[in-house]
Amino acid sequence: MMVIWMGIAKDAALEGFTPAKFTAYFALVFLVGEIVSSTAAEEVENDIHSGDIGSSLLKPFNIALYYFLGEMASAMVRVIPIFFLVAGVFLFSEAGKYLHLSYLLPALLGVILGFAINYLLYFIGGLAAFWSDQASAFDLVLTYMLTLFGGILAPLTLYPGWMQSILEWSPFPYIISFPIRIIMGELTGEQLVNGLMFQAVLVTALSFLAHFIWTKGVKRYSVFG
Repeated sequence: MMVIWMGIAKDAALEGFTPAKFTAYFALVFLVGEIVSSTAAEEVENDIHSGDIGSSLLKPFNIALYYFLGEMASAMVRVIPIFFLVAGVFLFSEAGKYLHLSYLLPALLGVILGFAINYLLYFIGGLAAFWSDQASAFDLVLTYMLTLFGGILAPLTLYPGWMQSILEWSPFPYIISFPIRIIMGELTGEQLVNGLMFQAVLVTALSFLAHFIWTKGVKRYSVFG
């Protein structure tokens, strides 16, 4: 996608995006996308259908936190070579001028909260396996929606205004696009604070929803499992 958008913006900037800015944006999409990517839905579904989830119910720990820590450890290992590759892009090309390191700390917070949001969405999707043998469909739907509405195909600022307004109230822009906009210096102070607060609200709401669905699913599993 980066090559396509760079070609479009070659002769004239597109909504402020030059080829170099597109390079910066998609390099960050690659990095942040790898950090936040989740296999929670697949893992939870497999554990439920295989019966392995039963042994976890006997252990004195939070099952959602167990999967979360596993996802985090996997992300830390996975992202190391990608980090150096992306760092090279910014060091040795004009893309570097679009990286605002003064926003590094809020951007990192945005990535962490985006990671949690994405994990919780996929974890909730995996819990559908308590009721359905086709829970993997939720995984696919989430992936498509994140791709379309999370800024992976294109910067969301290139979308029609009415669509941007709707997406602002959905979780998808806050997983990848929002942290990228922070580090690229595209947000005002008010937008940054409001965005981080909305991320925190999403994490809280999704955590309660995950706990509710988990409780209902375990009761069903105990009866029919």
